[in-house]
Amino acid sequence: MKRITIEKLPSVQNEEQKRHLARYVNFINSRPERKLHQKGFETHHIYPKSIAKKNNIEDYDGDWNLIELTPREHFIAHMILSYSYNVYSMVYCFRLMVGCGKYKQKLTSRQYESLKLRESKLIQNKVWLRTDINNVFVDKSGVNKYINKGYYPGRIIRKDRKYNGSPGKKNGMFGRKQTEDGRKRLSEFAKIKNLNSTWMNNGFENKYPYSDEQRNELLNQGFVFGRINKHANTTGGKKFMNDGIKNKTVSIEDIEKYLEKGFVLGQIRHKKEGSTKGRVMINKDGKLKFVKPEDLISFINDGWMKGPIK
Repeated sequence: MKRITIEKLPSVQNEEQKRHLARYVNFINSRPERKLHQKGFETHHIYPKSIAKKNNIEDYDGDWNLIELTPREHFIAHMILSYSYNVYSMVYCFRLMVGCGKYKQKLTSRQYESLKLRESKLIQNKVWLRTDINNVFVDKSGVNKYINKGYYPGRIIRKDRKYNGSPGKKNGMFGRKQTEDGRKRLSEFAKIKNLNSTWMNNGFENKYPYSDEQRNELLNQGFVFGRINKHANTTGGKKFMNDGIKNKTVSIEDIEKYLEKGFVLGQIRHKKEGSTKGRVMINKDGKLKFVKPEDLISFINDGWMKGPIK
């Protein structure tokens, strides 16, 4: 049955897209006649709904534009459309079908990579605009038309989306109550994490102890407070080092020189007892302590040594 022709569909940009569009027309016209909205099938808009809206076609939900497809046929139809029209709405729609888990059809790793790259490239040319009651996601080339209608950059955030997780019945805890024991354990864990935790490193790896015992054990293993910055690009290819008082970014070739001066790899951030800013690192019998400069002499007289454990 001939339901559609290329001429009745939106025009495409090049011969490659025209070839895919011809495949789409042949595919749609070769599907058997089926009653609309029946169980086990999915209703498909022959003339893509998102493009119809853009082209001010109001009766896109009419019977003339609808066809019943099996889930597999529906998947194939949108796959062909994503190649026929290199627009964000078509590529995004197919990517959602790929990732929703509803369809048994799978893409190869190369196909999925190509799909994601196309989506990423297309979304760079889109921008959110809003009024006080409405959002639109438009091509950058069409921004001025909406600005003249009173739109401005931004997006309305729904009240039920202001918080992390899913709202209402979509939330896994909806209708369930946390037990008293569960609430107590969560509270205790939060206190331990927030009050007793801080990053530590030994110059090569980061650790995040959750108790005094774990922290003391790491100190005895040569760990110091602070965290190694593993993202070298954020410091121009340099590494963070500290001497227990201040942080310094050091080039790779100068690391050995600063190690000899008592610096260690890592960045001082925070400590359970408060900030170490302005304090001096001292050690004794495998233990570290940060003291005020005016108290340093008294600790030295008690056998403490200035600097990290060596």
